[in-house]
Amino acid sequence: MIGIFFTFLSIVIIARVIFSFIGYNYGPIYDFVFGLSEKILAPVRKRLPASRIDWSPLIVLIVFDFMAKFLPLFITAAVGGEWGAALFILYYVLLSTLSSITTFFIIIFIVKYFNDLTGRSNYSLTALLEEATGPLTAKVRKILPFGYKKYSFWASAVILIAVRIILQRIITSF
Repeated sequence: MIGIFFTFLSIVIIARVIFSFIGYNYGPIYDFVFGLSEKILAPVRKRLPASRIDWSPLIVLIVFDFMAKFLPLFITAAVGGEWGAALFILYYVLLSTLSSITTFFIIIFIVKYFNDLTGRSNYSLTALLEEATGPLTAKVRKILPFGYKKYSFWASAVILIAVRIILQRIITSF
């Protein structure tokens, strides 16, 4: 039941993001989606630093993913009186959520690659992708020797894939 609740709210948030990208901003479905999602996103948006991109949907989706994984397991352990399992559950869910975030950023890197190949025709998408990949590639660029700085995008993508593989191996070892 908890998973269904967070899945429903996640679908509302994703619908709002899609409506924003396609320019759909009228009608009863939009009013419902915007009204419900704004109650969730506004408090998060107020706490985030200023940016060209509204990161509140991503933050909320990460929190919903964590809560949908954590709460059912934690409640089951608590009802069974297995309080010692709570730390284990928290550790497992944190790793699982980090794995989901890493997967999301791998997808962002793939989309950025194809967006760059097509000539960056969609300004909104290009701005989002640059803002999402920029911090990691900038840090990797600083680490790489001078002759290899042009490969910072690819090195960043490889790092993300390696982190994802390591997290998945840790998770499956439980």
